[in-house]
Amino acid sequence: MSKLLRVEEVAERLGLKVSTVRLMISKGELPSVHPTRKAVRVREEDVEALIRVGYHGTLSTGRGERS
Repeated sequence: MSKLLRVEEVAERLGLKVSTVRLMISKGELPSVHPTRKAVRVREEDVEALIRVGYHGTLSTGRGERS
């Protein structure tokens, strides 16, 4: 069974703001679990998968960002 992380913990591991993680969840870019009506959790294995593929703390906005 995978550990469930709070949004704040996910943000810290990915080097992102909490608001960015919440946006990723709302867009469906990061799967989440809702153990209660208000609580939002992310499986640790999903965060580790993002890290393994080289996620580097940028969110694609589709606005023609330059590197």
